[in-house]
Amino acid sequence: MQERGSLRSFSVARFASPRTSTCRPPAGRAVGSRASFERLEDRTLASATPTSGAGQDLMRAWALSGSTQLTMKLASDATQSARGPTTVRRAYDTKLADMPNSDRWYGAMVNAGDPITSSYYLPRLPPNLSLVTDLSGTSDATWANAVVTMKATHPDTLVGTYHSSREAQFTGSAGKYPRRAVPREGVADSQVLMTDPRRPEAVVVDYRQAAARQYLVDNIVQDVVTTGSRLAYLDNVSHEETGWPIDWATTMGFIGDLTAQLHARGVRVMVNAAWVPGITSDASVTQLINSGVDGVSLEMGFLGVVRNDVTRINKAMSQYRRMLDAGLTVVLVALGSTTGLPDTVATIAVEQQVQAAFGMMFRQPGDRLFTNEIFWRPVPEWGDWPSRFGAPLAAATVARNASGEIVMTRAFANTTLTLNVTTRTVSYT
Repeated sequence: MQERGSLRSFSVARFASPRTSTCRPPAGRAVGSRASFERLEDRTLASATPTSGAGQDLMRAWALSGSTQLTMKLASDATQSARGPTTVRRAYDTKLADMPNSDRWYGAMVNAGDPITSSYYLPRLPPNLSLVTDLSGTSDATWANAVVTMKATHPDTLVGTYHSSREAQFTGSAGKYPRRAVPREGVADSQVLMTDPRRPEAVVVDYRQAAARQYLVDNIVQDVVTTGSRLAYLDNVSHEETGWPIDWATTMGFIGDLTAQLHARGVRVMVNAAWVPGITSDASVTQLINSGVDGVSLEMGFLGVVRNDVTRINKAMSQYRRMLDAGLTVVLVALGSTTGLPDTVATIAVEQQVQAAFGMMFRQPGDRLFTNEIFWRPVPEWGDWPSRFGAPLAAATVARNASGEIVMTRAFANTTLTLNVTTRTVSYT
């Protein structure tokens, strides 16, 4: 992808779905499952409701053993239990979960799959891991088992569930659990905005239409609440600056409706947004904050068109501070492709460190600011930076050196961190 200094130059084909890396775990360690860290737009999840006996038993155990004393009731209709999908209802606790901060651990996991709880990966998870935005399974039973295992082994980790904010699929096209999109059967052809260009089995629902918008809200809320999760991770939220045909104000109004309904049921809300701080307007930041969402992840969080310009870097830091000061959780999802490089394990690892360093340039103690880490990769060296570096002593400096390279520097109680943005190198004393 070539960057030419304008937002529109990198936005083509991105508006349909923000995306993450296609990197997969090494063969033999996935325990019968695909990797978690895959393109968000390529995820094909299935029904949110466990249908097997094992899945039902695990979800019942999870519901009855949780600190919030959640309860579930399995439908007893004889016909349905004979082989139809079993309905799981959660008597929700309306107290919202506490969103963690990154004082103890700077990494958050996005798109985690059921291999995360395998005998190989589970012992290797960071002990202070506090946020997993979403967790899916290859079947209802593997998903339910992963949820129960995470709750038992990492009780202080907030684990969310994935759902597209705007897509619909026919029920038979599902492939993962929980269900990733609302049922296409309930969407009229006149309510379809487009077919997802990367996933032909999915359509985008035109949420500018009142009835279509309500259908999305009702079904997304039902799907999320059914899982028993305390956090909804809503994908496919796009700004018109990236080429999306619906304006940000309308999108934020829709997200605000979803958030209000989920909050009323005790569920926090994060969105994965195709949106570029440093380029976007301050009014757009205000609209995000006013939507009521609890957090945002960004795969365009530090693009080349921002990092190659000192003024835009400063603007991005200011906009991130506004979100963090408003109490939002922010997760920077590092990709190679957003800076014109391939999405290989090596380039993503470098970019994660770069974005972790960038975040430290404006982070304050107590902030809910995270950088994405991949569960099947080694624990990142930067994960404990907030505690190891200590409190910041001053604001970061951003300037060009004698070679014309942009260098960011910030002093902390225990070290001085330097990020050469141009060369993508990080150092500290």
